[in-house]
Amino acid sequence: MKLILFKIMALRKKVAESKEKAQSIIAMANRRITDLAKMWNEPSSQVEREAFRSNSNSLILR
Repeated sequence: MKLILFKIMALRKKVAESKEKAQSIIAMANRRITDLAKMWNEPSSQVEREAFRSNSNSLILR
């Protein structure tokens, strides 16, 4: 019985660690998305966005 309880506790620990890792990955992705959105909305990046769009369109047309 003690062995079963030990195995259950070990599995719970692994699940908790996996959950923490997944949450940290999601948090990091959210931060990156937020940073990219801020950069995209900055007036200084307007020229860069237009250049990116024109380059993308020229690549599509080729």
